[in-house]
Amino acid sequence: MIQKSTLKAWDKFMDSSDYLLRPIENDKHYDEVAGFLDSLLEQPEPSASTEALIDLIPQAVLSQLLNGKRKFSVNHAKKLAELFSVSTDVFL
Repeated sequence: MIQKSTLKAWDKFMDSSDYLLRPIENDKHYDEVAGFLDSLLEQPEPSASTEALIDLIPQAVLSQLLNGKRKFSVNHAKKLAELFSVSTDVFL
């Protein structure tokens, strides 16, 4: 499962991505970018459940999904939503 701290860091990134993803302008901006990167680096190692993604979806199918050559099925979406603790809407 994705850790709540990872989701919190992702939300923070999405909220400020326009600001973070440009050349650093000053010391304050540097401190904010460094703080954000530190929060990502502090995340725990992936659990065995995230390493078992191929156990949920065959590698060939997973590759096609990630490369946009195939759409997620409802079954794929349900499995991934459960693994990552998100809505199936994320994948459909």
